[in-house]
Parts: sequence; structure tokens; C-alpha cells
Amino acid sequence: MKRLFYTFVLLTAMAATFVACSKGDKVELTSHCFITNFKVTALKRTVHTKSSTGVDSTYYTITNASAVRFAIDHRAGTITNVDMLPTGSILDAVLVTVSAQGTAAYASISDTTSWTVHTEKDSINFTEPVIFRVMATDGKSYRDYRVTLNVRDNNADGFTWTKICPIDGFADKTAAKLLIHEAQGQDSDRPTLFSQTATGENYVSFPTGHHAISPFPTSWETVPCEGLTAGRVESAVSFDHQLWMSNDAGQVYRSEDGRRWTLQPQSDDKQVALFAASETALYAVVSADGATTTAMSQDGTNWQPTPNSELPFRRVSAAIAYAQNNGNHRVLALSDAFDDASDKPLFVWSLLEGHNEPWIAFNDQTAEYPLPRWQHPVVTTYNGWLMAMGDADRAGKHKALDVLYISHDNGLNWKENAYLSTPAELVGKAGAITAVGSDQYVWIIADNQLWALSYNSYGE
Repeated sequence: MKRLFYTFVLLTAMAATFVACSKGDKVELTSHCFITNFKVTALKRTVHTKSSTGVDSTYYTITNASAVRFAIDHRAGTITNVDMLPTGSILDAVLVTVSAQGTAAYASISDTTSWTVHTEKDSINFTEPVIFRVMATDGKSYRDYRVTLNVRDNNADGFTWTKICPIDGFADKTAAKLLIHEAQGQDSDRPTLFSQTATGENYVSFPTGHHAISPFPTSWETVPCEGLTAGRVESAVSFDHQLWMSNDAGQVYRSEDGRRWTLQPQSDDKQVALFAASETALYAVVSADGATTTAMSQDGTNWQPTPNSELPFRRVSAAIAYAQNNGNHRVLALSDAFDDASDKPLFVWSLLEGHNEPWIAFNDQTAEYPLPRWQHPVVTTYNGWLMAMGDADRAGKHKALDVLYISHDNGLNWKENAYLSTPAELVGKAGAITAVGSDQYVWIIADNQLWALSYNSYGE
């Protein structure tokens, strides 16, 4: 081997001796040598996109792929990524972090006579496998690992967005509210859509057909909602295997199948505006006797105030109840706290369910990464994080659905996601949008079009 590797071995032994001398203690030299963790911290990636005029363009970005999982086989001496690196990854200059018992050096598989002691600033060429050698402190023992990086060879944009068949009878409807409903005895969740005609009649749409090799519906059934009085559907949620909705008159209705609805009586002439439903309760803005509070209920009739005695927000623009990865449950509400046309952000309020804690302002004017002031925001949860989108913002900086925002810290910070760019057919469309997340997809309706967004977990 070349002198560089022997220098590497000599430095390893000298470092151990120096530590022993500097501390006045004896250091037991060991033959242990193995890699405990391997991460890709930075690589270049080619991204293909389309402009608003449909012109193709290509640009390069730096991707942190530390979320990509690697399998380390100590017996076989191999390290490979379990999750594929994102499409377009360029492997000729990759930064990696290596945690090891011992000192690590690397060499190309085509030239194992030239070794370099690894540092996290090294730009390594992985276009062919790279050998990582871990040298023990005894200066004699070592272990080799063949490291191979695999890149997904299909285009993520080709299957991330799927345009679904038109919803029969929906083209002339407005005021759409989309949700995922798990009916009693039903095997899986299904998207359910509320809509309304210009004259005030309410309708509900269900998927009725599926292709043998596709998870997406091939046909829909749209039926009138029996028992609903005239009034605009303001909110719809699924709770306890039933559908619930509230209208602009502050009335609450309940249904088992979406077709037949029953009015839920409210004591003291309360006006109720539902905005979310968790596994244990309905949440609403409740007005009575000139006072307005946020409240929760298990039956849609009896309402108990949330821990705050006063309403932390005047109105709810969008909301969601969801389970965190640590098992806690939260309710998140987006609220427009201003009455002007400016670039001030949306407020985000969060409630930790079941801990008798008040609502907390997660996103205000001092937030480092706030949300735009969309007129019709939508928030959903998917793949362990929160996703927000909306129509044109009040300040005029954003078109409808021109960007998706992701939060990995329960709504505290929101960052634009460059990988999930919206199809050109949806960008800039006028009117409200609606979206909801399920186990596999985010379903989005805009401009009377239904799309399904699927996201992979390959570090994107």
C-alpha cells in the first residue's frame, strides 16, 4: 500500500500514545474496529421542473439526505442505503458522516492502494463503490466495508401527482369540503366530498368504483343530503364513525352515511362552528349570550370550554386534529388575525389535547418561517408531518397552489417544499381549495379537479 495509508496507521497509534501521555493514564489499545452509523449529509441533485408557461427547465440543488437509512452488514462487510436516494442525485461529490469504533479511511474500489483518512468535509466520488477501512487503536486490526449508494431511477414527479377521474355531478357545485371518512364496519377510509349548488342545495359525493390495478376511484356517486336545511356548509369532519357538519347559521348536523342528516339540538341557543375532530372529541367555536369560546364535545350537543376561558382567535380559517409521533395528540388551528391586505402571516394556534393546557400561539409576526396569509388556507397531516397550502394570499405574493409548505415541528415553523411542486394545471386557479390526508395519499380538489398526491420516504 502507499505511504499515505501507513501514515494513517502511524497517526492512529501516535494519537493513542499522545492521549495516554497527556493524561498520565494508561490507554488499553484495542482490536475493536467497526462502523456504527453512516449518513449522507450533502449531495448535488438535478431537478426538472416547468415554468408557468409550460417551458421545461433544469436546475441543481444541494440535498441533505441524512434521513436516508443505511444497512450495515458487519459480517459481509457491506453498507447500502435501505431507502433510495432521490431521483437526479449526482454521486461524484458526496459528503458523508461516518461513526466508527476506530479511525476510518476510504479508497475507490478501483484503486485500493491509495487511502485517505476520512473527514466530514471530504467530497467523495461514489459513482462506483467505495471501500471504507476502519483501523483499530492497536495499529494492526482493521475491517473493510464496501459502500454502495443507490439512486432511484424513476422520476418522482411521474407518480407523485395523479389526476383522478372527474367527480360525477360536481362541475356545477361550489363550497367544497373534502374529508376522509371511516364508516362503521368499513374496511378502509374513503374520500367524501360535500358541495353545494348556487341555490343552496347540499350534496355529498362518494367513490363507487375502483380499477383492478389502481387504488384510485373510477366513478363517483353524487346524491342530495336529506334533512339539511338551506345554509352554507362551513365545516365537515369525521368523528366516531359518523359525519358531522356545521353551517353558516351555527347549526350542527350528524349523519352515518352522508345521505340522511339529523339536526343536533343546542342548549341556550348556542351557535356552533365546527373546525376539527380528534379521536376523542369534536372541536368548535361556540357563541352564546354575546360570548365566544373554543369548546369540545363528545356528542355534538353538550360543549365544554377548552382550557382557555377566552377565545384565542376570532375565527378559524383551517384546522386539524392529529397524533404526534410521540403519542401525544394536538389540535392545530390557522387564523387570520388581521383586517388589512398585507404580507403579515397567518397565525397558528396549537392545543395539546388532554393535558389541561391553554392554546399556544405557534406562529405569529415574530415567527422565523411563517405561513402566507392565504384567504382560504388548507392544512392536513401526512407522512408524519404537517402540510399547508392555499389560494392566492392577500399580499399578492403567491398564486393559488404555487407552493406547498411543510412543518416538521408541529406548526412552529413552515418551509417551502421544493420536491412536491404542484402540477401546472392547478397553479393560479381561482376559488377555494380543499384537501385531506389519508394513510397513502393527500387528496386535493381545486378548479373542480381531483388529484392524489403520494409521497415517498426516500429522503425527499
